[in-house]
Amino acid sequence: MPTMFLRDSGEENLTTEKEKNIANTTHVSHREVETNAMAIPQPVDENSIEINPFERMKTHRLPINPVRLPEDLQTDPTSPTELSCSNHLSASKKLLTMMAETQSPFLMWNAYLTAVERNMYIPPILLDRIMRVLIRKYAATRETFLRLHDVIIQYQKQGCIIRRWQWNALIYHSAVGLRKLQTSHYQSALDIYWQMISYRKSPGHERESTPDICTYTTLVYIAIRTRNHEHVSHALSLLTGSKLVPDRIARLAMIPFYTLTGNLRGVTNIVQQFNEKGEDIGIDGINAYIWAFGRLGHLKLLGDVYTALRANVKEIRLGEQGDSSKEENSGEVALPVSEDMENIVYNPFENAGTHELDDLPDKPELEPFPLPHTVYQGSLSPEGTARQPGLSQRTQIITDLVIRGHHIPDRITYTLCMQVFAYYGDIYHALKIFRDTITTPDSSQPGNERPTKHFPATQQAYRALFLGIVRKSREGIHFSSNLPLPTSDVESSPSSSDTEWLKDALDFVFESFLAIDTEQFRPNQVTLRWILEAFANLTQFDTETLIGVWHSLETKFGKLSVPRDYRSIIRVNR
Repeated sequence: MPTMFLRDSGEENLTTEKEKNIANTTHVSHREVETNAMAIPQPVDENSIEINPFERMKTHRLPINPVRLPEDLQTDPTSPTELSCSNHLSASKKLLTMMAETQSPFLMWNAYLTAVERNMYIPPILLDRIMRVLIRKYAATRETFLRLHDVIIQYQKQGCIIRRWQWNALIYHSAVGLRKLQTSHYQSALDIYWQMISYRKSPGHERESTPDICTYTTLVYIAIRTRNHEHVSHALSLLTGSKLVPDRIARLAMIPFYTLTGNLRGVTNIVQQFNEKGEDIGIDGINAYIWAFGRLGHLKLLGDVYTALRANVKEIRLGEQGDSSKEENSGEVALPVSEDMENIVYNPFENAGTHELDDLPDKPELEPFPLPHTVYQGSLSPEGTARQPGLSQRTQIITDLVIRGHHIPDRITYTLCMQVFAYYGDIYHALKIFRDTITTPDSSQPGNERPTKHFPATQQAYRALFLGIVRKSREGIHFSSNLPLPTSDVESSPSSSDTEWLKDALDFVFESFLAIDTEQFRPNQVTLRWILEAFANLTQFDTETLIGVWHSLETKFGKLSVPRDYRSIIRVNR
């Protein structure tokens, strides 16, 4: 049977020395594990194990079902003499029980390492659960991949069948946690793919080692992230050679590549394929479409798509409450903006996803791609599309994008629109979307037919607003922006370029930022930099104002690391 191996920048060992030390203890606190792990295995006291206080898990995934262990399970058949030791037997059973019940990736990994160190036999059903729990880590990193890889090796040692979803998870996590991928990362994913293929020759592995559409879609996704045309072509050739019919996700996976290369015709071709087959592109497909056109500065199109999605929110909410007069005024948030904005009839109603602003081009190229701008509203229902009961049957067509009645913005939609409008200097509309976000119920929560919890104001949203204010302030105060706004696509209010208006907007966003729950997030260096730079630009670098802003931030979030450009001011006056 082939042996798993890893090809990636000299990472030969699957566990670090730190992880080996952690393997020797599961009965100490998190801080003790990090600093001075004990070297001698000790009996496990499940009541004294503390969950990592910094651990976060993916809340949108349902808990992993516990596993019931057989009463006569042999925990260590290779060492029968040790089984006579009651302490060892008790500790071994507690380890297995912990792995069968815990939902914490931190606890799961510690228990697993201890079991491997003691040469315990781990049943396949537990290995399966270990992988599922490890995947639930909130922000997967390279460490997550190494841990999954280690579990796969344990499968091989025990002669277990590696299932297809486990192969796919390993391929996917080989490229997780990295901002930019290189050829070596795509090659690592291919190594796992070819090993998966080789396992089909082993008896009993034929079915589970046969790649499916998810396998090829994941390879295409990783190849796209390398931004290398040869890798993308190679991944697509593997998909074509498999004779599998691309599903919805496989088709949508190409949109980010066309977006990065500026090929908007490729994006529209994919959208037209959905239209011709009468298939629903889904809100994730609409989000990809929004980012593709918004990234290149087509703000008019972006605004029309967003307006259509918000119209669906209004229709659904009015259908639920049956009172349009109450709907227009509920949950309204007052913004310090112009009277023109306050008079606009806007109806706010009360899950790596989003993109980084650094990916936006400095100079959008709006030509020569033509945009036949058409907005249609009617009861169009392409053949083969099932109507969902209780939802609006209206269908809107914007250019070539079909927006159905059940398409409503999600957290990614709001964040993407804010990022694009703010980046291109349209703070006016970015603030409106921000208001919509914090006053709209999050209907994505499972099992909640009438949600009451609003969308959270994320750090990405605040960072986009502060960066947008910085870019807008540079236009008329210090120097002309190197990003001329495409005036044909920007619809700004008469007062949006006024310095006083911009100051009021900054004060509102900053006060809102200070009002968030500190458990929601802690500002990083990039966010802090844009906050200080926004105030610096609009106050002509007033030292007293900057010190006051920093004092407010540290009063709210505790001691923070000062951005490099402002250390001479803040540190001296702390």
